[in-house]
Amino acid sequence: PANASTVVGGDVEFVCKVYSDAQPHIQWIKHVEKNGSKYGPDGLPYLKVLKHSGINSSNAEVLALFNVTEADAGEYICKVSNYIGQANQSAWLTVLPKQQ
Repeated sequence: PANASTVVGGDVEFVCKVYSDAQPHIQWIKHVEKNGSKYGPDGLPYLKVLKHSGINSSNAEVLALFNVTEADAGEYICKVSNYIGQANQSAWLTVLPKQQ
């Protein structure tokens, strides 16, 4: 996915291009904070799965964010896996203040 920027209240899309003969499993993940920390006591980052491929998820390679806020800014990770292996790609969202 490519980095993106938008203003508060705007919409943005990230696209994760997957080239694989084997059926891929796609997850969109974002680092989140809990109690002011991005990492747990075990040293692993706090992650939230935003979207994944499966029965109720069409077009899993596209993550659309609507009416974004400053809290949506940050790193978004597209994790693709199949029986051969896995790959992660990151993109950053910058959220700019609305112009007066």
